[in-house]
Amino acid sequence: MSTAPADLRGYRAIHVALRDAAHAMAAAAPRLGAADLRHRTAFQRYWTGYAGEVLAHHTTEDDVVFPELVARAPQVATLLERLDRDHHHLDELMDRVTAAIAQVLDGADSTPLGALLRELADHMDTHLGVEDDEILPLIEQHFSQEEYEELEKKALEIIGLGAQAAFTIPFIAASVSDEERTALLGDAPLPVKVILRLFRRRHARLAELALGPLTHPNWRSDPAASRRI
Repeated sequence: MSTAPADLRGYRAIHVALRDAAHAMAAAAPRLGAADLRHRTAFQRYWTGYAGEVLAHHTTEDDVVFPELVARAPQVATLLERLDRDHHHLDELMDRVTAAIAQVLDGADSTPLGALLRELADHMDTHLGVEDDEILPLIEQHFSQEEYEELEKKALEIIGLGAQAAFTIPFIAASVSDEERTALLGDAPLPVKVILRLFRRRHARLAELALGPLTHPNWRSDPAASRRI
């Protein structure tokens, strides 16, 4: 059995994508009030895909990764309780965003939506920053690559590789450099590579229509704050 530490480049890439997209949506939201229905509908579709990925990511953490980690590193239990509370707060915040988007689709002012998405982006920065700084190093310390791959298999059994993957896979792939993407895809299952090939351009068109000119997923209001994998 290999003793190489867990390779968490994919985990970190998800965090980068979730952070950067939250900031991009917050920046795009104020323009939605003057946008046509096609653009507003695209924004709603993009949000739906984003929210689905957040739910899938946190489900795998709460049901698979975190319980296995606390079994090996009991000292992390208190921090995981805080992260669990963060997840519940995020669920509530995302419900409010979903409702606000529906109102904008009906012609409401998009200013409140922009404020909610800025709150979401700030929450993501803080929450995922804690995971990057304190949780991921513990996973690398306590799990070999083979053990981590078993966790990934369990997670996939829970969330599956269904319709959400058509958004998630190109969404994450777009958040990293070409070099990083090549490395991540090296050992990826064939279905992941096929989904990326089939849906990458569609996702790019959706992102451009939904977010406007600031469509590069690595764009931030503060570029220096962006974390790389």
